[in-house]
Amino acid sequence: TRPPPHPLNTAMASDEADAARTEQPPPAKPRRSPELLEIDEDEFLASMPTLCVPGIIGGALLFSFAFGGVGMLVQGPQSPAQLICQTVGGCLGAYGTAVMHKAS
Repeated sequence: TRPPPHPLNTAMASDEADAARTEQPPPAKPRRSPELLEIDEDEFLASMPTLCVPGIIGGALLFSFAFGGVGMLVQGPQSPAQLICQTVGGCLGAYGTAVMHKAS
């Protein structure tokens, strides 16, 4: 017959068992197939962000005027710098407002 284990040894053994249990990675989540996801098409389309075309045009014009003004101050009116700055400003303004309207 064996003597009963010492209480301190029992506590250490339970701590080791707890550590072994916590070291195991969690089980992988099952992947859902698209067929299982029942999404209403109208609900899905209503939740998609829409772009505001007048807002994008307004942002492009605002940036175009601002950048074109800088180009005009650098080399004068109807200069290549004004044309380049207006083009870059319009592109940046359209992109910026499109991203802003898409995110909201």
